[in-house]
Amino acid sequence: KMEKLFYPKSVAVVGVSESHDNLGKNIVKNLIDFEYEGPIYPVGPKGGDVFGLRIFESLKDIDGKIDLAVFLISAKAVVAQFETCAELGVKRVCISSGGFSELGEEGKVLEEKLLGIARENDMRFLGPNCISFINQDAGVCLPFVRLSRFQNGSTALLTQSGGVGLSFINMFQGENIGINKYVSLGNKLNIGEPDLLPFLEKDPNTK
Repeated sequence: KMEKLFYPKSVAVVGVSESHDNLGKNIVKNLIDFEYEGPIYPVGPKGGDVFGLRIFESLKDIDGKIDLAVFLISAKAVVAQFETCAELGVKRVCISSGGFSELGEEGKVLEEKLLGIARENDMRFLGPNCISFINQDAGVCLPFVRLSRFQNGSTALLTQSGGVGLSFINMFQGENIGINKYVSLGNKLNIGEPDLLPFLEKDPNTK
């Protein structure tokens, strides 16, 4: 069922504001620059607009169906937003936020809550503590670091750390090796290599 993650028909980006140092905006811009064709829904409590798109104050304000939600908000705010996704029937979520078990007990408790909600609602999620993923076939580019289009190819790359992943992508570009799909796994709480490798083995664009 990883197709649903890699080929979403619409994407909500939670944690976007008009503020000049907001990182959520970078995710929206990456989707635009990588020519994602589905609806993009920026979400943030202050509203406003970004790159000509309305910032919805809540996920519940969005009329269309949300296929994939990406969170870049404080760890403490993640559980409530994840519950909202469960209510709205959003089955795929990327949690880019850090502040979970990598920081100790308190974060572990939050992770347990997420796993419980995911189990009860048949949801799958990437992360937390990751920079999400890129699928060049569908124009999906979700890191919160601004990226420009890079060479597409037939290589898929999985790394735990986002920083390491992005430096590999740069290095591969220097060697003329195009990356088709990239995943930053982060804490691997719900989606890990055992989910992704069988999908990539069958993926016609991953050689």
